[in-house]
Amino acid sequence: MSESNVIIVGAGPAGMSAAIQLTRMGYSVIVFEKAVIGGLLKNARQIDNYLGLRAQSGKQLIDKFKEHLEHYQVLVIREKVSLVNYEETEARFIVQTPTQQFKSKYLIIASGTNALSHDLEKQIPKELRGIVHHEVHPLSQLRNEKVLIIGGGDAAFDYALNLSENQNDVTILHNTTQQRCLAEFKNQVLARPEISILADYEISDMQATPETMPPEATLVLQKDGGTTTLENINQIIIAIGRIPEKSFLSPDTASKWEKLEKNKLLFWAGDVKGGRNRQTAIACGDGIKAALEIDRKESENN
Repeated sequence: MSESNVIIVGAGPAGMSAAIQLTRMGYSVIVFEKAVIGGLLKNARQIDNYLGLRAQSGKQLIDKFKEHLEHYQVLVIREKVSLVNYEETEARFIVQTPTQQFKSKYLIIASGTNALSHDLEKQIPKELRGIVHHEVHPLSQLRNEKVLIIGGGDAAFDYALNLSENQNDVTILHNTTQQRCLAEFKNQVLARPEISILADYEISDMQATPETMPPEATLVLQKDGGTTTLENINQIIIAIGRIPEKSFLSPDTASKWEKLEKNKLLFWAGDVKGGRNRQTAIACGDGIKAALEIDRKESENN
């Protein structure tokens, strides 16, 4: 079983920042990433609040982060963490993937979030499941299509701006009277003729449009007792929120969270702990803070 000083679950901004800082301080680090390095950054059209790097796309920033990781030769294992236990007799975390086990004295959880499901998803006809998504990056090459985005926050509006740049016809649909996005995003959306907004609507039905291939969707919307129909929708993105990814923690470890955190053995960093404050700069700060606290604890013990 391989062992390192620190194991980090997740190679998003928080996990990468922690790994680089720990490596600089001389600790052995293993990072696990189940998907692609960079986390949700891959969806970002443009990042304007990361100090010193104005107007970077998410992909551009990920490339810079990867270069930084490679410079410090950080080990990133591209496997999903399936289970994490804490063995008190060894005072070690045991991290299990589908193929092997690892152990460490410290654990940083920077595993990010999963998409919230919409009630509509329980009713999606089988033939339409392939056109429903929770992120925009699978549609990066989409052109001249009709897209529905369900949600009224930053992600929904950013996705709409992203897709409109490729001449897609985009509709943002949400069930409140007010949008919850940045004023900057809202103003940009309102200036794009390719994007329309349907506010305060509820979806009452979704069916496959008859005799269309590839499949298209028809949705029936309700508002103030009346109905509206959206037809020939080619793609749907559901962007109504995110929940922390903690599924890999064993029930036994979960019951010890507070004690492990209090003893500075377990740390949370990035979106998994950030609630609605999902920002790249905050995630990076979380990762560096966790690394510094580990170093401080080691110094106290020595």
